[in-house]
Amino acid sequence: MSAPTPTLHDCLLHETAEVAQFTELLEAEAAALDDGLTPEQLQSLTDRKTASAQRLQELANRRDALLAGLGLPGGHDGTDRAAAADAQVGQAWARLLEASDRARQLNARNGALIDTHLRHTRRSLDILREIAGISNVYDAKGRSHSIQSGKKIAAT
Repeated sequence: MSAPTPTLHDCLLHETAEVAQFTELLEAEAAALDDGLTPEQLQSLTDRKTASAQRLQELANRRDALLAGLGLPGGHDGTDRAAAADAQVGQAWARLLEASDRARQLNARNGALIDTHLRHTRRSLDILREIAGISNVYDAKGRSHSIQSGKKIAAT
């Protein structure tokens, strides 16, 4: 195996910078979830996170290609080997792993918050449907039809 090139180091630095940007988006998402996320905010953050995730995938593919050029397998195994062979690559890899772990934790937290919001919204809708006496019925073709069950809502 030849020594890792500075290009692998540069790729790791770019990945770390992109993970930092992704983390900023996750932090903005967390703040929006805590403050009450609007549909517009959700769409904007989702679009930006998707674009960032695509850039991260492109950088990971680039890293795998660089590792292959060094005769190493892709992914963590190959990067671990390259990091063991070159201290500069090792430091960059350690920073990337640390940044990635933080992003993973934030993403998991946000996912749990979104699930909680969804459950709350579904329960609220179910209660409103019950109060209004509306139920959804599906015909043989799978089309939804709302019907009134005959319950009346008392006027106050």
